[in-house]
Amino acid sequence: MKKIIYLAALIFIVACSSKKVATVSAPPAPPAAPVAKITNSFSPAVGKAPVMTEADFSSTVKDFRYAEYVKGKTLYESKCNSCHELKNPMSFPTAVWEKMVPPMVIQYNLKFTDFVDETGEKLILGYLVTATTPKK
Repeated sequence: MKKIIYLAALIFIVACSSKKVATVSAPPAPPAAPVAKITNSFSPAVGKAPVMTEADFSSTVKDFRYAEYVKGKTLYESKCNSCHELKNPMSFPTAVWEKMVPPMVIQYNLKFTDFVDETGEKLILGYLVTATTPKK
């Protein structure tokens, strides 16, 4: 019992005699800037993407049909718009889209639960490549 009393007294003395370190608190953080709502439109600086009808549809993507083009456009507008403002497909060449889309799909799938599967990725890429290719 004496040991417990001596130990408690020792802890009390050490705690009371230790130097207090002055803490410097950081200034309060400024309020967060309001988050801009993401719009479902192409950048006005680039202009509008061409509207393609089934009659004038042609694609350099092998076995890519108009129905797949429409599905790819819908996926592009709904999924890609979740993270950033949509870019006009003609704002980048085909090679850039081919390198850019796969990592973006991975980022999307890490962030959201409504995943873009391999077919969806091909549809999005097919839409972008088809819309990028100059029409004759």
